[in-house]
Amino acid sequence: MLIMNWEPLVGLSQTFDRNEDGMLDRTEFAAFLEKFTKNVSARVSANILIFSIVIPTIVVWSRPGAESLPLVGPIVRRAPKPIYSAVMTTLIVFAGSQFRKV
Repeated sequence: MLIMNWEPLVGLSQTFDRNEDGMLDRTEFAAFLEKFTKNVSARVSANILIFSIVIPTIVVWSRPGAESLPLVGPIVRRAPKPIYSAVMTTLIVFAGSQFRKV
């Protein structure tokens, strides 16, 4: 289930309500959308970079090291590359989400 925190969005919309009538008119809304989409596009761009370049590079470079570990090495050597990649990507994303919470 997706839980949305609306507070930053409400605060941002209040910032653009120049006449403080509790509603955004056309020009206020246009300025709000420009700021909001700029923030979203920056986050999306960063995530695309992470998922398309950074994580696959980490996964490819980590496999030889993982294969040499005594406990998990035999499992990693038998695992097909797509399975290993999916598991490692999931672990990296999970670890990254835990660091963002702190």
